[in-house]
Amino acid sequence: EEEEEEEERIGKTDATVTTTTKQSDIKFTDEIPYEGLVHIINMARKDPETEGGLKLVETKRKTIIPFCPQKYPRTFSAERFIQWLLMKDICADRKAALDVGEMMVQEELMHSIDRTDAFTSANIDPVKFGVNGYQKGIFRFQKDEVEVGVAGLNSEFIFRGEARDATTVANDLRKRILDLYGSFLNADGTRVDYEGMKESEKFEEYKTVAAELQRCDPRLLNRNDRMAFFINVYNALIVHATIVKGVPDNALKRLKFFDEAKYDIGGLQYSANDIEHGVLRSNRPSPAAIGVLLGKPELSRGPFKNGDARRECCITPMDPRIHFALVCGAKSCPPIRVFKGEEIDEQLEDATFAFIEGDVEVDYRCSFIVNRASGKSTDVEKPCIVDEIRASKIIAEWYKTDFGKSNWERIQFITKYLKEDEAKEALTYVLSRAHGKTGAGEKTIAVLKAKPYDWTSNGVKSSATRPSGPDFNAVKSVYNKNARREGSVDLGKR
Repeated sequence: EEEEEEEERIGKTDATVTTTTKQSDIKFTDEIPYEGLVHIINMARKDPETEGGLKLVETKRKTIIPFCPQKYPRTFSAERFIQWLLMKDICADRKAALDVGEMMVQEELMHSIDRTDAFTSANIDPVKFGVNGYQKGIFRFQKDEVEVGVAGLNSEFIFRGEARDATTVANDLRKRILDLYGSFLNADGTRVDYEGMKESEKFEEYKTVAAELQRCDPRLLNRNDRMAFFINVYNALIVHATIVKGVPDNALKRLKFFDEAKYDIGGLQYSANDIEHGVLRSNRPSPAAIGVLLGKPELSRGPFKNGDARRECCITPMDPRIHFALVCGAKSCPPIRVFKGEEIDEQLEDATFAFIEGDVEVDYRCSFIVNRASGKSTDVEKPCIVDEIRASKIIAEWYKTDFGKSNWERIQFITKYLKEDEAKEALTYVLSRAHGKTGAGEKTIAVLKAKPYDWTSNGVKSSATRPSGPDFNAVKSVYNKNARREGSVDLGKR
């Protein structure tokens, strides 16, 4: 009889491994496999009304502020979970259900909302609390931690494999990104097929590698490799978040989007804002910070406080060209590229040339000096007046202090990356006179005006993408007045 019971137990264990197992076939065993626990959670997360899932609710707890409770969405009490396991005939008795819950907590497949309560009988008293009443143990599944923004998007499961070194992980992640981008971007890298990407096997493979970031320590990378690593991770995170959370359609939702989109990297949470403003901008305040909005950025601090371990990843000194490497999921953003540490300087130069050449507009007037003796014009000096310079808000408004302390310094930065034509000559002339290099003259500089930013999504339906993928190796070249280099990245008007 004991042998028959053992064979029956093994048979039931095998049934839990297969994700296609019917609900009625699942029974609790002494050593339920990890895949079985995952399968039970997938069942529990289904719709309770139509598919018999566990009812998930919003738990509220009092705070020091009256009438402003702390809210915890998609949670359940330990007692409710036990009753669900018994009702679905997943567990034979209450003791078995307690064991299942405890194993899920040990495997980090679910957590108490305050990370202090274990899934034990000491925390559960249905007589005192009831199924629907307050429980000492309130839990949430790991996958729901991701859904509500508590955990990083790469934390649907806790990575338990053997950790590789940071450089190897970064290179593997870069290859996966290239594979994704090559299949779901159009030729110039400006449009993304989010819908097609979401349903693809390549995205599932990418998420598996992204989970390994949980065990990756970017502090071990040198400056260039670390910069390329975080640029690539940031861009991948934005694409990942857009697929999962959708496209934010107003300013408040966009602020929330960049704060909630995050990855677990080396056991630390990095939001998109943390990567951009903390790591890549060397811990500078966000453009949405109060001090920046008041025109006094020194009044606000960066996202990393003193003692924050993430400060060790800050890129110092900050390179303003990173702004032309980061994507935001909108049409006015730079196109998506993939960066390598050993080529980061040249790649940032290429990205900056491509963006500024396609974005900046200059209103100017130039005239030749006429030689009074001969009555002929001469090109010894070409007086110019620049009335206005229109550039992206990236340069002219949001991050203007990254490009210089004054308009003169910002325009000097812009001029370096303009194509070789009269507009660049006019700016060069005006800049030199503003510093008195051509004698007495105009001491003021042209107005630098921010252009409207097009936040329209860069998403595109599957049929609109090109199978050839983007030109990641597009490089700068000398432009003449009327033509661009064939095959260059043309960002168009913004």
